Amino acid sequence: MDQHTLIKRLMATFLEELAEHIAALNEELLALEKAAPEGKAERVKRLFRTAHSLKGAARSVNVEPIESACHYLEEILAAVRDGRAALTPELFAVLFAAADAFADAGTRLRMDQDLFGSTLATLLPRLEGAAQETSTAPPPKTTADLSASAAPVEDSPAPVAPVRPRPPETARGITIEDRHRGATRKRTAAGIGERERLGARACGET
Repeated sequence: MDQHTLIKRLMATFLEELAEHIAALNEELLALEKAAPEGKAERVKRLFRTAHSLKGAARSVNVEPIESACHYLEEILAAVRDGRAALTPELFAVLFAAADAFADAGTRLRMDQDLFGSTLATLLPRLEGAAQETSTAPPPKTTADLSASAAPVEDSPAPVAPVRPRPPETARGITIEDRHRGATRKRTAAGIGERERLGARACGET
């Protein structure tokens, strides 16, 4: 078998796989749009596996535009799978556009036409932009996050300066400390007077 015949057979096999992968992409995307929240994760995983398988098949026959498109699809779907991006209507539009572009590419390849200027070639920059946007987007907020951000924040009370206790006062406004100092002065004066009297008595006796 010569090289040309081998390439023809490989391309024919690839085109059969391409048709199957396109059908799987459309089926899973339609199901994903209608799926309940708990069923979306499995659908996204299936889409990721389909894109990964198609990327490998395109690489084997050197169809670079399809390989690159599948690479961007993997990045987008991985971001959705890991909770880093949400499935918005704009993102669904890009995913469906990719499936349509794959179908157009298959038609061109069956007619031995290249993919330069094809729908897929035009879509590649859009796919790349979506892949970059989803890979750098922050995780979507959960209900708990939204509730926490909406909760009012209470102001912290202003600090209160410590209050020093005042010494107890007597009925006339004289504190116990003042009375204590006065009594001490009286005792000191009495002691001085007693010493003076004792000294005077001693002088008289002599």
